[in-house]
Formats: sequence, structure tokens, C-alpha cells
Amino acid sequence: MAENTVTLTIDGVPVTIEKGKKIYDAASKAGVYIPGLCYDPKLTRFGGCRMCIVDVTNSRGRTASKWACCEPVADGITVTTDNDKIRKRRQMMMEFLLAWHPLDCPTCNKSGECGLQDATVYINQKHGSRIPTKRRDEPLLMDNPVIEKDFNRCILCGKCVIICDEIQGNRAIDFQRRGFWAEVGTPFRIPLECDYCGQCLHVCPVGSILDHTERFRGHSWEYNRTQTTCPYCAVGCSIFINEKSGKVMKVTSRDDAGINNGNLCARGRFGHEAFQPEDRIRTALIKQGNRLEPASWEEALDRAAGKLKEIKEKHGEQAIAVIGGESLSNEDAYALQKVFRAGLGVTSIDNMANMRNPLLNSGLFEEFGASAPIVTYDAIKSAGSFLFFGCDAEKENPVIANMVRVAMRDNGTPLYVANARNTLFLPIEDARIAMNYGAEASVVSGLIRAAGEAMAEKPANAGDIAKTATMDVEAAAKAAGVAVEDIKKIAAGLAKNGAPLILIGNETVTNPKSAEIVKGLCNLAALLGGKALLYREYCNSQGVNDMGVTPSNLPGYLKADSAEGAAHYSSKWGVELAPAKASDGDIIKRIQSGAVKAVVLAGVDIITQYPGGASIKKALEGMELVVVTSQFVNETVLSANVVLPSASAVERDGTYTNNEGRVQLVRKAVEPAGRAKPEWEIFREIGARLGLAVKHKETRDVTDEIIASVPGYEGMTTLKLSEGEAVVSYPKDGKTAPFQFNAGPFNASAAGFTHVVITGNSLYHLGSLSRHSKTLNEIESRATVEMGLSDAQALKLEDGEEALVESANGSIRAKVKITPRSKSGVVFVTKNFENAPAMSLLAQVGEPVMARIVKAHA
Repeated sequence: MAENTVTLTIDGVPVTIEKGKKIYDAASKAGVYIPGLCYDPKLTRFGGCRMCIVDVTNSRGRTASKWACCEPVADGITVTTDNDKIRKRRQMMMEFLLAWHPLDCPTCNKSGECGLQDATVYINQKHGSRIPTKRRDEPLLMDNPVIEKDFNRCILCGKCVIICDEIQGNRAIDFQRRGFWAEVGTPFRIPLECDYCGQCLHVCPVGSILDHTERFRGHSWEYNRTQTTCPYCAVGCSIFINEKSGKVMKVTSRDDAGINNGNLCARGRFGHEAFQPEDRIRTALIKQGNRLEPASWEEALDRAAGKLKEIKEKHGEQAIAVIGGESLSNEDAYALQKVFRAGLGVTSIDNMANMRNPLLNSGLFEEFGASAPIVTYDAIKSAGSFLFFGCDAEKENPVIANMVRVAMRDNGTPLYVANARNTLFLPIEDARIAMNYGAEASVVSGLIRAAGEAMAEKPANAGDIAKTATMDVEAAAKAAGVAVEDIKKIAAGLAKNGAPLILIGNETVTNPKSAEIVKGLCNLAALLGGKALLYREYCNSQGVNDMGVTPSNLPGYLKADSAEGAAHYSSKWGVELAPAKASDGDIIKRIQSGAVKAVVLAGVDIITQYPGGASIKKALEGMELVVVTSQFVNETVLSANVVLPSASAVERDGTYTNNEGRVQLVRKAVEPAGRAKPEWEIFREIGARLGLAVKHKETRDVTDEIIASVPGYEGMTTLKLSEGEAVVSYPKDGKTAPFQFNAGPFNASAAGFTHVVITGNSLYHLGSLSRHSKTLNEIESRATVEMGLSDAQALKLEDGEEALVESANGSIRAKVKITPRSKSGVVFVTKNFENAPAMSLLAQVGEPVMARIVKAHA
């Protein structure tokens, strides 16, 4: 018997399981069902329903009744889960649960998947409660857009309270009152103030907490469920599309499916209306005069392909540019670059993530090698400590934040935070630095110096890493505006616990010195024997880079200008592919200068989502050809000559590659809207008109070609993909830390402008997709500018007022949100609103943004 396991017998079946587990866990492992309405394997045991009573006989032959969810396993014990005595006790407990529970199953949305129904059937309960009591008659509480609360159905299992505290870190609800009048909710039933994640809804075993977006739309047995991958952020959560009569009714999750362990955020759970909104583009469009008019697919494809060939003949392939979005599937992205490289010889190919930050995208593995900040989520479980650096963890990637909380609870893993904003996280961090914006690289240098001094045992390259930290702790603290002891405290904690996981977020990625900061953080991780994980923004931000939608790389990071890369894909594609010529420079600058005569924009609203939108719009309107694939009408679509309607994520098959390099399946759940098609199919048809052989008849054909052709994706079988076990083997040979980095701070200031502006996604929106969800718009319908109380008072602004945020490049109107999350002099502006495009405040990527903020007037 292994030291860390015990063996017990459950209903005559021997079970070996880890020490510390509960009898309920052992029974589940053995496939023995025990009714339990308050049990959830990922939550602390509560023992509230008393339905899991079992008989336990110890090694001395003594038998006692125990609650299976709370009783730890022990070596040699014998457990009986079902006999007449146990069944009678469970029936008695069921009578207590049914005493107040209304028998309204026909009208309850939980009917058919209700834990109380299942337990009632299992224990053979032949009658309702005989306990003389009056059932509650409380009104249904609907004080928010997503969650309904029915106090009459609550059985006080406590699961919603525990998950809100332990996993979500909100503590928005708790037990209120006592005795027969006890209930779960907010104090005095004030409106719910939380993240609207729906975790409470997910774990509720009865119909007490319900999805308001699903109300009266159907019962569980009417839905067809399709497992797929969430199309919002880069975490890669598994979701289930619940479809009825061709419509998406709701999104659910399962604890045993995917990397998210059942956890979802507000976008993933309630943003499903964006998959089938009424405002979809349903047919191809061609510009006639100044108007976009409906056209057949043949007309639109002929126009696009014919004009592309004409422009190449007239101006050369350098006059054509291609930009791909970060929500394209791997199949879309692969087909996009293949068609334009093989069919037209185009080399000006890029994606939005790489355009913003090439070193952290196309150049990631070439620059960082084995120290590249990408690692599987298993590192969260094994981390010695966590460092959030420039990372608002619970707002950017809420489900990764859930994983971190579980590790903190189960392993006691300490947390440290270093941001330019006072971001909030529960459980509270062990130490925090709120630094001056611009001093991030300086702080990293100080942490390396201090951690090196605090380490008891140093790695062989510790001296080399220390040399990269050109700023000492005192100078770093001065630049950052923090105490020396604060830096030393974090460094000492990281050194003491070892093997930290450094999570790098939006505040770092959008920082003008992001490359220097990430180099320093990789050095810090290497010094301490840890890892770094770079947060990606969209569902396939990693995948579009892997698929070669960049000017410098072919798929699999083979260099586009190398003979090796050209030879590899010449043989795979059956065409003569020459090594790419040196890049003609930044695509956007070439578009703005008029050097680009035709541009293909695949799933990109470049006018709204990229700095300098006004000048980009002007340039597009003067081009000979602008081809756009899109689900919705947006500013970029209105500037197009040819618009090709694309299928949404639930209307097509494919794969995404997430933050950690895990490749996961996207599965079709409903038919495409109108005549929309997946992008890979659109590009296949354009390729055929350019003279390329048509090989792909379905998505799986493209996936198979990727697996057969792209380095790092080899060996990804259907089984591995379906089970979420396909992880990319990235080119991590070669470089390792230390990396030289510039530790000096930069000055974010401009005459007449008083506040640093950090832009990012709202918790409830990502890009523009979520703006087509009625529910998410009800939660947050306007752009906000977050600022601290002292700034608001100095500017004479009240919470909820409209402010004008003006930079040297543009201005937007946004609702003031006063919060302790923002330091004095730093504001955060959400970038998801087309009527307040935050990117218009920037002239170009890689520059600090300063703004003046005043009260807006009508």
C-alpha cells in the first residue's frame, strides 16, 4: 500500500484512494451512487442536506452512521451505502426537505435535471412531506438581468454560498436569518452586486436559482446539447450549447468536461445571444455606388478574386495586404494565409495581436526559446507562489482566477501582486505593490536583485541573471513610488516558496515597454525555478500566430524568408513557394500611405479596434478593393467593396488554441444564419478562382492538413482533440534566460494632459462580439472611465456622470465609475464600445496615452 493512499471497502468493493479524501469521493471513484444535494467535489464539504448518510464499520467492528461527504476515508473501514435503515433515514430527511419545497415541477425550468427529483426517485420516496407546516409563498426575485431567485424552492444546501466565496471570491451572498426563516441571499434582500458569473446557478441542485435568459424557453429534455469551446477569451473553457428548434437557448457547463472544471464567467454563460442575434449579415454584399447591395456568393467571390488578380498584375503582390482577426479558428487562419501566399504570393499578412506586439506573438519563441511565457494550467496546481504582474486577474481571465483561488485554498499557495492599478482579488494577497505607471521594468529589476539576495540556494546562472537587473532595489522603489520594503517583501516571499507562477496581464501587454518587462519577468521566473504565463486576449490569439498569419512566419514558426520554410510548404501545398522578401514595413502605415491598393480583412473591425481609426477609414475608402468577412455590420464593413458573411462559432466546426497551447474542438450546434459560411470555406472559394486546387470539402480536411503539415501540431489525433489532450509542441529549443532588458522607467506625461489612460476589456464584454448580446448589454451598456475618489473629487465628477476623455489624438464620452481600483493619476477606459472607441485615443500602438478628463456637456 502506497504511503499516501488508503484502501476501504464500499458495498463489498475494495477502493484505493488518496488520504484526506471523503467517503463520498471514494464512492464516486468506485461508481457507487450516494444521494447528496449539498456535495460538490470542488467545494468545501458543508454537510447540509443529510442525504448522504451511510454506515461505517471500523477495524474494531464498531458501526456508526456518518455523513459520506464529511467523513474522511480510513484504511480498513467498511462502508454500507444502502440498506433498510439507511433508506428509512434518508426518507425521513427527504420529508424535511419537502416540507417547504413547492411541488411545482411542471413549471420549474430545473425539472428533468433536478437533484431533488433524482434523490426522491432513488430513495423510493412514495409520498410528499407529512410534516405539518405551511409552505413559503415568497415572490420571485428578479432584480438583475441574469439570475432569478425563488426562495420557496431553496433547500439551504449552501453550495451557492460556498462557490461564491471559495471559487469566485465575491462573497456576494450568504445565509440570512435563522431557523425556519433562514434563506440564502443578500443582507435585507438588497439587489445583487456581483460579477454575474452564474456560478451559483451552476451548482444549485434545485430550481431556486435560475437563468433568467432561459425562462420558459424549454425543459432540459427538449434540448440538444453540443460540447464546444467558448469563443470569447483565451482561457479555452468547455461549454455546452443547449439548442432547441435551431435556436441557442442557453449555455451550460459540466465539472467533468474541459479545463475549466465547470466554471464560467458572465460572458461565457450569458453571452450566447451574440451567437444568433437579429443583426447578422445574412448574404454577401457588393458596393454599388455608395451603397452596399445584396449579391449572390458567386458574384461577390468573382468580384473579389477578379479584382485581386487585376491589382496584382497592375501593382504587384506587395500592393495587397491581409489582416486576420484573433477569433478566427485555426482552420480559418491556416486557409487564409495559404490562399494568399500560394495563390497570389502575398507577404503582407498579419494578425491584430501581432500588429500590436510582434515580440510577444510572432517573435515569442525566437526571442524567448525555452523560457517563453506559455505553460499549461497544471502549473497553477504545482506553483510555489503566484505573482500577478500588470494583471487584473479576476477581470481579464476570470476562470484562471478561479483556478488560482482553488490552489490558494487547497495548497496554501501565497499570492503577490504588482500593478499600476489597485486591482482587487480575494482571498487577499500576501503583499502588494501599486507602482507608478512606467516603472514596471524597474520594479522587475528590483525584484530580481532582492530575490537573488533572499535565496538560500541559487541556480548556476543566478549571477548572469543578476547582471541583467541594472537597477537596484532602492532605485527601483524610487522610480515606482513604493517603499523598498514592499519590493523586498514580495521578493522574499517568492524566494522562500520557490517555483512561482508569474501571470502577465493586459496592463503589461499594452505597456510601451512590454517587451522589456516580459524579458525581466522571464529572468525572475528562471532565477526562482518558476514559470510565466502570458494572458492572451481572444479565443484564438495564440492559434492565429501558430498558423502563420504573420509576415515573418509560415505555419509552425518556420521563417517565411527561409529556404527551409519555403521548401516545406511547397511540398505540402503543391505549389512553388519562394522565400519571402524582406517586409515592406508596418501594414497599417502602408495602408495609411496609400501603398496598399487592396486589403482583405478577415474577422477584423480595424477602424474601431486599432489606433488611428479615422486615418485608417479614410485610407480604406480610397482603396481599389476592400474585402471584409464579418458576422455583423461595423465601421470597417461600411468601408468595404465586398462583404462576405461569416458563420459564428456555434455554426461551424474547427479548433482553437488557448493560452496554454492546448488545441480544442469547436463543434457546430446550429445552422449558419442566412447564407453565411465559415471563413476557411470562403477562402477556399477565392483560392479556386485564383487557380489553386480545391482539396478541402469539410472542416476536418483542413484540420487534417494542419496536423500533417504544421510543426508542433503533429500527432494530434481525433481522440486527443476530443479529450482536450492535444497540446502544441512549440519550438522552445535554444535561448533561455537570462535576457538583457532595459530596466529604466519611461515618463508618461504630455503638456496639458493629466491622466495616464490604460485601456482594456470590460468584465462583461470582449472585443465587439459581446456587444450583440442583449443580456450583457443590460449589465453594462456604456463605456466607463474608472478613476479613484481623489481624482473624481479634483475633477468635480460624480459616480455615473458622463465625462469627456480627450487625448491629443481623439476623444470619447464615457460614464464615470469611481473605484478604489484606480490610483491617483491613472484611469482605466473600457474599449468594447463602438460608440466610444477607446482606441481613437491612441495614435499608434506602443505609446503611453495621456488624457484630460472633464465633465461632458450635452
